[in-house]
Amino acid sequence: MSVTEAKAVLYEDRWITCTTKELVIGGYYFPFGFPKRIPYEVIRGVELVQMGVFTGKGRVWGTSHLGYWAHLDPRRPRKTEAMIID
Repeated sequence: MSVTEAKAVLYEDRWITCTTKELVIGGYYFPFGFPKRIPYEVIRGVELVQMGVFTGKGRVWGTSHLGYWAHLDPRRPRKTEAMIID
């Protein structure tokens, strides 16, 4: 890989890494927590939603909604918002 093709990190925390080419979600695949890599060009939309007891706040991994998946996040019960990436 040449220097011009390298993926520079724009943002990084414990679970999320944004590079110049992709979004990497850590702790995504159950049960081993392998990361999910999403190239920016395949993202169709992003929506910010409120979380509550019945809408994902009580789960630290996965969801009860068949159309969505939530990565491992032990701090999720303390959060009030989530991003849905399509």
